[in-house]
Amino acid sequence: EDTKVSGPGFTRVYSEFNNAGYFYDFTDYVPDLRTYNFDNIIRSACQTGIWFYYDQTDYNQVASAVYWMHGIEYCGDFPLEFADVTSSLRYGGSPYSLNEDSFTLYQGELFTGSEFWSNTNSATLDYLDLDGSSLLLTGVSAWTFFTGTQYTGVAVCVYPSTDHDVGQDGTYLDLGIFASMADLGIPDNSIRSAVRGCYSEKVVRGKPLDAVHRAANGAMGVIR
Repeated sequence: EDTKVSGPGFTRVYSEFNNAGYFYDFTDYVPDLRTYNFDNIIRSACQTGIWFYYDQTDYNQVASAVYWMHGIEYCGDFPLEFADVTSSLRYGGSPYSLNEDSFTLYQGELFTGSEFWSNTNSATLDYLDLDGSSLLLTGVSAWTFFTGTQYTGVAVCVYPSTDHDVGQDGTYLDLGIFASMADLGIPDNSIRSAVRGCYSEKVVRGKPLDAVHRAANGAMGVIR
């Protein structure tokens, strides 16, 4: 569903650069930051998990830029072009365990719009059937995605090999970040079912996104 419970990660967002000024802690989805009087205010953040920051409410129902950060107790300043513009935010991945094997299919490219999250085999994708345009994987397991329901049709095996974040306490976060179906080599809006594991000769491994900063415990950047 579009709104999940509070997740295992968090983001502390600040009104000034260098993690200064007013701050607010979030552990769940915020479709409209005006609710917290924090719209168009965020300039920096410290967080655990992967979080997406959108310049429109409701997770950018219309295509636009998205700012992303992922890591373990990872902090950073937003680029000047993306400071003071965030109007909604949400985490990606499991609501139960930080590095749980799971996939999230998003309605729009760049992780925008509605989503379908699962940590189990999914013979159908319900309301996102033939309506997925970007993909996020967490954990270490590959997933196989099919163009037909009930695990039929063309299949592609996808590994969460985009990034491997390591916290100072030894906590891991493994991610596969695919901003469009072109990254998987399949048509847009074509996925209809998914199964955990690799069951296709066509294999895709994620490549790190272009980042404005990257460290052992995390990274951050803008995707358009």
